[in-house]
Amino acid sequence: MAHNKIELLKKYGSFENGIPVHDSIARVVSSLEPQTIQSCFINWMKSAQIETHGEVITIDGKTVRGSYDKKLKKSAIHMVSAFAANNGVVLGQVKTAEK
Repeated sequence: MAHNKIELLKKYGSFENGIPVHDSIARVVSSLEPQTIQSCFINWMKSAQIETHGEVITIDGKTVRGSYDKKLKKSAIHMVSAFAANNGVVLGQVKTAEK
């Protein structure tokens, strides 16, 4: 899929050694601190926000499929997301204790 977007990606790097494979990307992403990513994302959203007078922010809750673990008696993971449709962006997502 990334090979189809190589011209777009070259705006951000040379990719002289090719496009990294999924495992390489996963290794880099998993080494990042979640709180740091969250903070950077919030700051980026604040700087990139478009003022939309009276815009509705949609709130959506989901249960993560397959997250219930019967053996360990762990309940399913529930997530709540806020989405700014006019900006086309997820504003935030949090894991909740219960549905």
